[in-house]
Amino acid sequence: METRCATCEIHPDGYIEIMASSRAPFMIKELIGTYFDVDVGTVIVNTPLVGGGYGGKSSVQLEFLVYLASKAVEGRPVKLLNTREEDLITSPCHIGLDAKVKLGCTQDGKLKAAEMLYLIDGGAYADKAPDLSRAAAVDCTGPYHIENIWCDSLSMYTNHPYASPYRGFSHSEVLFAFERTMDLLAKKLKMDPLEL
Repeated sequence: METRCATCEIHPDGYIEIMASSRAPFMIKELIGTYFDVDVGTVIVNTPLVGGGYGGKSSVQLEFLVYLASKAVEGRPVKLLNTREEDLITSPCHIGLDAKVKLGCTQDGKLKAAEMLYLIDGGAYADKAPDLSRAAAVDCTGPYHIENIWCDSLSMYTNHPYASPYRGFSHSEVLFAFERTMDLLAKKLKMDPLEL
């Protein structure tokens, strides 16, 4: 799978041409325009066929750096290509999750109440972490209909790379925690987890 890569050239007529292995060309245009006070109409973003994104290439990262680097060398073309190690250490990635799930049910296994605390490892910058936290709260119990729910889903700043909507927009992590708790509940009730 490809690593992250971006190029930028600022043409003499003022047009900014960026090529990036990204799934968010319009976000790149918008953010370059907003952050650097540039008319978005002068920002051209080309995204070749992108492989191996799985949500991780929705964040804007290298594009800011190549724009600034091109600007520093009077608009000449600049390319920034992560090695595999750089990609794994510094690029937006999957989220970490610390989950506490408490379930209440009847003797026959009918779920009646759920209380969840999801602490999303958002990394050092917010970027997509608040959206991931919100998505975790909205689907906090997965496919289960439960009458009484309390869910706190919080995005936490840490010293890790910042989180991105990698493979499921936080649903994989949240539902793993919830389903694991369902398995423990079934064991406590001496029921088959599939019948719970």
